[in-house]
Amino acid sequence: MGRDGLSESGPQASKSAAALLLISRIGERFDGIVSGASAMGTWVRVFRPPVEGKVIGGQEGVDVGDRVTVELVGVNVERGFIDFRRVEEGPGVMRTHPVGVPRV
Repeated sequence: MGRDGLSESGPQASKSAAALLLISRIGERFDGIVSGASAMGTWVRVFRPPVEGKVIGGQEGVDVGDRVTVELVGVNVERGFIDFRRVEEGPGVMRTHPVGVPRV
């Protein structure tokens, strides 16, 4: 239920549902792609299940479009938060574009 007593709908309900789906999978690793990077944080979209979360560790040196392996470290169903930590597997980050070359 939302603050007004009505059931939640829209983006917040979807985020909370995704967090609930993953609650039993904390500690598992997932392949994903960096979907956002700014001063506010770095986000990754994992492929299976298709969800997005914040990278709270190991986000240094990654850029939007990079393929990464992440470990699920926590969820907050009520707030719809999904937190990942990047893990090094093999050569590390697989870039989809050359470093230092701006994308158009």
